[in-house]
Amino acid sequence: GHQLVEATGVFKSMAFVSPLLSNSRSFRCGDDKFRCDRRRFKPSNRVRSTARRISMGSDRTTRQSGVFEDSNPGFIEISGADRARFLHNLSTNNIEALKPGQAQLTTVTNQNGRTVELLTVLAGEESLSVLFSGESAESLYSLFDMFIFPRDKVAIDNRSDKLSVISVFGDLSMLSDKDVLTPEPGCFVQTEMDDMSVTIIHGSGLTLEGFTILAEKDNARKIVSFLTKSGFGNEINEDEWDLRRILDGRPIVGRELTQDFNPLEAGLWKTVSFVKGCYIGQETIARLKTYDGVKQNLYGVEFSEPVPVGEKLFTGDDDLRAGVLTSCVPDDDGKGIGLAYIRRKFGGAGLQVHAQNGVKGVVQEIPFSTRTLEECADEVAK
Repeated sequence: GHQLVEATGVFKSMAFVSPLLSNSRSFRCGDDKFRCDRRRFKPSNRVRSTARRISMGSDRTTRQSGVFEDSNPGFIEISGADRARFLHNLSTNNIEALKPGQAQLTTVTNQNGRTVELLTVLAGEESLSVLFSGESAESLYSLFDMFIFPRDKVAIDNRSDKLSVISVFGDLSMLSDKDVLTPEPGCFVQTEMDDMSVTIIHGSGLTLEGFTILAEKDNARKIVSFLTKSGFGNEINEDEWDLRRILDGRPIVGRELTQDFNPLEAGLWKTVSFVKGCYIGQETIARLKTYDGVKQNLYGVEFSEPVPVGEKLFTGDDDLRAGVLTSCVPDDDGKGIGLAYIRRKFGGAGLQVHAQNGVKGVVQEIPFSTRTLEECADEVAK
C-alpha cells in the first residue's frame, strides 16, 4: 500500500485547494521550469509540455502492467517556514536540498537506527508531501507531533481521509495510442486528468516503468475507470499488487520494515545521505557503513510452494540458520514468492535454503534494492 503525508497542500480538490494547482502557476523541478497550466487529459487530447510524455494506448496487458488503487492512504499536511529542516532532522536523506517540484525517497529511523517507515517526499513551494505505507498514518503523525517544539514554525494536519493513490505500471513503450503527461525522474507535476485535479509522480512505486497518481478520494474510481478504458492496463487487486511488490523487492512496514532491521539491511542505501549531518539514528547508520557492519541483506526467495511468513530459513545439511522470511505469496504456478533477510556470511543470490517445514527455496536478487554507495550512483546514472 501507499500512504501520503502531505506536507504541502499540493492537491486541488473541492475540500482543499493548493496554490500549486492554480492556473498558470509555475515552479522549478531542479533546474527545469514547468508551467502547471490546468491541462486536461482526455482520450482524444494530446498534451504539449516540457515534461516527458509517455505513449499509451493498446488494450494488451501482461503480468507486468496494470492499474492499482490504494484507497486507504494517509495524508498529513506539514506547513511552516521550518518544514524542510523539521523533516530533514527526522529522516535519513537530504530534505533541505530539495527544490519545488522534486521528489525523493527517505527513511525514518529510531534512535537505534532501526527502520520506522519509508517515505517519498514531494517538495512544493510552500510545503512538503510524503508518500508512505497506509498503516503508519497515526503512528507517524504522533511521531511528527512529538518532535514539534514551541518555537518551531511547523504545523501538521492529518488529512488521511482525503486521498487515494493510483499506481500505473507496465511496459509503456508497447502502448501507442494515448498520451499522458509525466514528470522527469525525481519530479512531480500537478495537472488535470479527465477534468479531475491530480498530482502525478514519476515512477510506479516499483522499478517497473510507470507513474503514480495522487487524487481526491471521491474521484479515484472515476480516474481508475478512465485509465483502464484508455488502455493503461487492467485494474489489479491488493493481492496481485503485493505479488508485484515482492517480485520487485520493495519493503513495506510490518513485514520488511520493522524495528528489527535497519535501512541498509533493507537495501535502502539510496534513501540515506552520509554527508547531511545529524538525524535520529544517524550515528548507528554511519557506523554500519564505516565499519562494514551490515550483517544481513534483503533478498527475494522462490519456494516450491508458499511458506508461512516469519519462518526461519536454513541452509546446508547442518541446518545452519541463514535468515528469516518476511513476505510470501503464491504465484500463478503455485510457487511461493517471498522476501527474506539472509545473513551475509552465507552468501546471496543462488543460495539454496529450506524452511522449518522442509520446503526448499532459492535466494534471488531483487530490483528495488541498493546495497552499496556504488549501486546508488549507478541508479542515478540510469
